[in-house]
Amino acid sequence: MMAAPVKLAPDQRSLETGRPATLFPVRIAPGTATQQYAVSADGLRFLVNLDAEQDARSSIILIDQWKPRNSRPE
Repeated sequence: MMAAPVKLAPDQRSLETGRPATLFPVRIAPGTATQQYAVSADGLRFLVNLDAEQDARSSIILIDQWKPRNSRPE
């Protein structure tokens, strides 16, 4: 993820950009046309849709027909 400073040019009609700098390394999933990240309102945090690791393993826990203790019988 990179950022570049942007400021209003002296003519007040155009923008001037500075040199881009790396904010942090990130591997965004390639080949998608949708937005892959969001920035917080204060600009200090990023939520990024990352490409999953090839070796990454995750599990899903499914609880079927769960009822809270305080629930009434049907």
